[in-house]
Amino acid sequence: MTGQSPATHARLADILAADLERGCAWSFSAYEAGIDSCAAPVRDASGDVIAAISVAGPQQRFEADGTLRERVEREVKAAARDLSALLGDRAASGRQR
Repeated sequence: MTGQSPATHARLADILAADLERGCAWSFSAYEAGIDSCAAPVRDASGDVIAAISVAGPQQRFEADGTLRERVEREVKAAARDLSALLGDRAASGRQR
């Protein structure tokens, strides 16, 4: 845990709800100081989440490039969607990029 980790169950519930709506989860130094990461779910043919794809990097790189977070999020979600489609998730093609 770091100073950025959610301190209450209510805060964690808020973060998870936002992650679900966005289609990916971000960690901003919440689990390891100085490391940011983005992860998106991979689904199987029945639509169940069976894995995740993530990218992590130094927080300073994300802060130095104003478009890096947006690009990483877009590509992580696309990779998860593509892998899900390969695994038979028919709903993957309808999810936003």
